[in-house]
Amino acid sequence: MKVFLSAALLLSSMTLGAAGPAGADGVWRDPVDISPAARDGSSPQITSSADGKRLTSVWISNDGVQDRATGAVSSDHGETWSQGVPLNSITGNSTGVKLAGSQDGRRAVATFVDFEEGVNKKIVRSATLTDGVWAAPVDVSALASSAGSPSPTVAMTPDGQKVVGLFAQFQGPLHQIQARTSTNSGATYAPPVPVAANVTAPSDLGVVSSSDGQRLAAVWEEEIAGVDTVRASFSNNAGGTWSSPDTLSSPTRISSNPDLLMNADGSRVVAVWQEFVSSGQTLIQTRTLAGGIWAPSVRLSPVGQSSNNPRISGAADGSRTTVVWANETVLGVQSAHAVGDTWAGPGAVSEPGPAVFTPDVASSTDGLRVSAVWNKSNTQILSSESDDGGATWVSTVSTSAAAAGTGSPRIAAAASGFRFAAVWVRPDGTNSRIQAGTYFEARSQDITFSQPGDLTVGASATLTATATSGLPVTLTTTTPAVCAVAGNQLTALAAGTCSIVASQPGDVDFLAAADVTRTVATVRGQQRLACAKTPPARLKKRGKTVVLPKNCRTDAGQRVTVKVDGTRKSLRNVKVIKKAGGTTVRTFGTKVRLKLTYRASETGAVEALRQVRRVRN
Repeated sequence: MKVFLSAALLLSSMTLGAAGPAGADGVWRDPVDISPAARDGSSPQITSSADGKRLTSVWISNDGVQDRATGAVSSDHGETWSQGVPLNSITGNSTGVKLAGSQDGRRAVATFVDFEEGVNKKIVRSATLTDGVWAAPVDVSALASSAGSPSPTVAMTPDGQKVVGLFAQFQGPLHQIQARTSTNSGATYAPPVPVAANVTAPSDLGVVSSSDGQRLAAVWEEEIAGVDTVRASFSNNAGGTWSSPDTLSSPTRISSNPDLLMNADGSRVVAVWQEFVSSGQTLIQTRTLAGGIWAPSVRLSPVGQSSNNPRISGAADGSRTTVVWANETVLGVQSAHAVGDTWAGPGAVSEPGPAVFTPDVASSTDGLRVSAVWNKSNTQILSSESDDGGATWVSTVSTSAAAAGTGSPRIAAAASGFRFAAVWVRPDGTNSRIQAGTYFEARSQDITFSQPGDLTVGASATLTATATSGLPVTLTTTTPAVCAVAGNQLTALAAGTCSIVASQPGDVDFLAAADVTRTVATVRGQQRLACAKTPPARLKKRGKTVVLPKNCRTDAGQRVTVKVDGTRKSLRNVKVIKKAGGTTVRTFGTKVRLKLTYRASETGAVEALRQVRRVRN
């Protein structure tokens, strides 16, 4: 069961599409064994964090004495896994393990059935994972002679706080479908709430939750008047009460294998299942719940062919949906996809060939990037990817090596859809091992580097550069004699052309970005006189006027000189006195006009000073 989608119209005329290039160009890495040797593993499940880094898997492991629910985690994108940890400690067998996880991958909850041999009864239990450590299981159902048939199921909100568990409680001779909710990651549960009463032979339970845990939906298969029927119920108050069950499938057709998808706000739910019409014809059907009303069913698979085991995935906002299933007639995996309320398909996910079984599908948060896995003839796990929401698919690739008995694949997606993780069962010649494989497609990234303005020598500026990946951008200079870069600060050292390079080397998810170079003109600044009353506003009519104080310097620290010029008449009537680095002009009462030219030498940071002032007395 997954969280997401929408549905409505199926194209009245469907043609089988061909598998073709979808643009996805990632690779599946070599699988790793996550269950120990000499122990049979079965029924694997997997969840992924939004970034694909943290993975959690659970399965049933046989230690030679009993079947036990077992869990393992990876914190490095599936490169390595922790040793499997038993989730139960009873002296009996576990079955029907299911798994749900949080968005950050730090929390997960598993539900399973324990058979207590001492009392010959079954009980549904739940175990919570927090930062790689599994807590002791807690009881979810009451002990009953058939409490764990069928397998329980579970959903968790993205924050990992709210959990809903769905199970069938045996009440002899019938069952009651019950739900229990938790607000502390499954550490404790509220009392059970009935979802459906007087249920005969329930199976294939599924449950989904909105992001806030307020809206829930459940689906299951039960026998009504001798016909296997798909039914559903929903809750709009965090599981406090549930709607009267609705029958989704045809009351006259044997229906089974339901799957559910809910969008993030819980406003839309999509259910899919298979309906047996006649020998050689089993159809995949879908219905959408919106506003508390289930829309009429829509056929997704081809008429006159036998299709089964549908699985559904889609965008978090409900804008896109993808459904995959196994087609026994054409011996291949097929899909249908919806954009909004309009369905298209079916199309081929795999090339026609050997029989296919138990497909599964997962998608990115936007619903565009999709990956499907399936079992080929019980010998090998195959996969295909799409980057257009399931409209087209890349050629099939082998995810596992071939071995008789390989099967039961399950897949989970990172939010971006550039990482997928799958688990499956594969015999090693002695025992059935649980294997995990990861798909990775490195994403490209671009750098945006704002053009800095020109700088005067000695001045600084803040540089702005970002990468579309969100990864930090490194700034360096290829002209260290002209400018210096420290972090995002640029300082002009000398006049010339400064070159700054913005780079991002990539990481485990992103390819290196193309470098972006910016050039900045660095120019020498202008120096100014820094002496008081220099130059003077005017000369004294009679007496001494200081036109250059002793040791006068510019604001750049350069020594200043002055040259006194004028007409011959003016120069005859003044006396220029230079003493101790200063210059004084003495006038004698005669009107004079002088030109004072101040100079200071250039430096690497400033231009030479030349300032002219005309004065009179």
